Amino acid sequence: RSLGGPVQVPEVAPHRKLFETLGYHGSELYVLTQFPILSLAVVVLLQYQSVLPKEVLYAGMAWIFISVGAWAGIAERRAWAPPLEFFRLAIFPGLVFWGTMKQAPSVGLVALAGGLSLVSLLFLRYNLVKDRPIVT
Repeated sequence: RSLGGPVQVPEVAPHRKLFETLGYHGSELYVLTQFPILSLAVVVLLQYQSVLPKEVLYAGMAWIFISVGAWAGIAERRAWAPPLEFFRLAIFPGLVFWGTMKQAPSVGLVALAGGLSLVSLLFLRYNLVKDRPIVT
């Protein structure tokens, strides 16, 4: 069935970039260092899904989705991305504590999560937030 005649596709010069967003300074390094933490969280949730309480499992899944969304916003330099990333990092130690609460809470694991969050928050504060967002 015809949709109204022939369609003319305009030509685009091969050297012209159609879409490019300048990311925050250091955003590639930041996401690259955060990705192993997220991967470990996915593995832990999959490994222990039968013994974790449903609330902890759902909270962990939400944290993973928030992580991916925040990183996409950071890559596109969205104004809402740094506050969302601050929130994600702030709740990480509490989520780790909550997940290990039924067993004996591992102080070392919670301290590691807190340390990783603190280092990430400092990196975020001094490298990503100082650049003004260009997209709202």
